[in-house]
Amino acid sequence: MTGPLLTLKVHETLLAAARDGTGVVQCSLDLERSVTSVEMSPGHWTWKGQRYPFLAACKERTIYYWAGMRFTRQHATATL
Repeated sequence: MTGPLLTLKVHETLLAAARDGTGVVQCSLDLERSVTSVEMSPGHWTWKGQRYPFLAACKERTIYYWAGMRFTRQHATATL
């Protein structure tokens, strides 16, 4: 299983769902290749049985990947 990939769009979707008290949110964790269900909880979110923390900060045009214990910045994507 590959871990989730987060972008600013996904980060904002997760934060909004947590703020609004949404129990489950639909979003893409693979750069818009598919849509999946994410369970929301105060302080974290769960996907495929694995708990993940919310990002403390998220930059535009940056991809974050799960590195086993935390999210790590992949790279800044170029604008064409």
